[in-house]
Amino acid sequence: MIPGSLSIINTSFEEKVRGSAIGLWSGFAGGVAALGPFLGGWLVQTLGWSSIFFINVPLGILALF
Repeated sequence: MIPGSLSIINTSFEEKVRGSAIGLWSGFAGGVAALGPFLGGWLVQTLGWSSIFFINVPLGILALF
């Protein structure tokens, strides 16, 4: 998915703002990659291992909208 999303950014934005869009994309991807293990660890420690599957519920609702 990463090469596909980067190619979409490359074709969707004008050359003037393309660097900013790629920077925002990479910053967000890095932040989410760093947050994921902490969120997963917190869920497992507080609610049990099966709670990691419930993260899909709000993401699915968000995708519907």
